Amino acid sequence: MFSNKKMSYDDYLAEQIRLGREDIENGRVFTLEEAMQHWQQVLASKERELAQRELEDLAYA
Repeated sequence: MFSNKKMSYDDYLAEQIRLGREDIENGRVFTLEEAMQHWQQVLASKERELAQRELEDLAYA
């Protein structure tokens, strides 16, 4: 969590806020809709992967 063990939590938090603001200023953001679409794709992919593994497990049983 902390990149430097001597960094206090307040310093860590301030750094994370600074990095987040920098991301926003540089356009490294996603809309809620983009994030939801991305995670729906990830979940669908994992669902297919799990189904394939279950089929493979049945084949070995």
